[in-house]
Amino acid sequence: MASVMAISPRWYRENAEACARCAKQARDPLAKAAYKEMVRAWLILAASAEHLIGYSPDKPQALAA
Repeated sequence: MASVMAISPRWYRENAEACARCAKQARDPLAKAAYKEMVRAWLILAASAEHLIGYSPDKPQALAA
């Protein structure tokens, strides 16, 4: 039996914001660059999740469970 995973674009965006905060606070240039790369990766995941569920942050919708 296949397990179903909920896709939450909001969760991915929250992780991107957390990484952005860490990047802003990082003093080490390599750490800052790594956090910024993680921000980009989380935003790609958020956009992919939005595409998969047909969600657009510009137009509110009720998401089917």
